[in-house]
Amino acid sequence: MTIAVGDKIPDVTLRQKGAEGIDVLSTDNVFKGKKVVLFGVPGAFTPT
Repeated sequence: MTIAVGDKIPDVTLRQKGAEGIDVLSTDNVFKGKKVVLFGVPGAFTPT
């Protein structure tokens, strides 16, 4: 999947460890109204 400058981040569910267990977040709620920089790198010994 290629994301270009200005594209909307797809709405997905994220999970984050919180003080009381696992919190469920939505990318729409986390990124709404913000400029986001997204980058990724492959894992050390994983096939790419």
